[in-house]
Amino acid sequence: MSSKSAFMLSVISIIVAIWALWKAYTPEISITEKGAIGGNLTVMVEEAIIKKPEMIVNAITELTKKKEKKEMEVQKEEVAKHKEALFGDKDNPIAGNAEGDIKVVEFFDYRCGYCRRGYGPLHEAVKKDGKVQVIYKELPIFGGEPLLARAALAAHKQGRYDDFHRALMNSDGGADEEALETMANKLGLDVARWKTDMNDPEIIAMIERNKDLAAQLGISGTPTFIIGEDLYPGFLTVDQFHEAFKRARD
Repeated sequence: MSSKSAFMLSVISIIVAIWALWKAYTPEISITEKGAIGGNLTVMVEEAIIKKPEMIVNAITELTKKKEKKEMEVQKEEVAKHKEALFGDKDNPIAGNAEGDIKVVEFFDYRCGYCRRGYGPLHEAVKKDGKVQVIYKELPIFGGEPLLARAALAAHKQGRYDDFHRALMNSDGGADEEALETMANKLGLDVARWKTDMNDPEIIAMIERNKDLAAQLGISGTPTFIIGEDLYPGFLTVDQFHEAFKRARD
């Protein structure tokens, strides 16, 4: 739908709302009289909109705020409902301060450009704050088979998740099996074990749990962050992370 069409629908909706209210609160007037007055009312509303078009903008802004507030309330309820799955899954890799007073959950995909772009700001904000724990939730939604996620989680079994995660986040997101094996060799992993672990049912199960959890929370894109009780979809800057940390503490 074009912005012009959306605007016209909003105008019509407001006129209809005014008309409905007027009908509801004037029961004593006859249908014929209402029709005549209603026509004049429509003209008056149209003239008012022409003279003060900002009324429409203000009304739409207010409706948008109410909708966003409602969505945030629903999201908070879902976060609270799935708190244990979000923050208590011991199999998920973690970073930052393990004893931090704030936990940040990140749903991400190595093939997502915004996820790779957001790695630096998240890492910088967490390091600067010093009291934040990061919980990584691999959510491979691009490119079909979750090869990169499996590779990183296999490295996690050898205690090298951070290094493998950093290497993938600094890549172009298109690594194949040969490139991944090169990464594993450079990091000094037991490559034979790493290859076996990539097909470990526990790793596959973890990825599926993350997908199910994301679906229950209404998460359909990456990156998405859970910070405190709030859900933040999309790329965040260092300052936005710090604001989110402050909000979680407050």
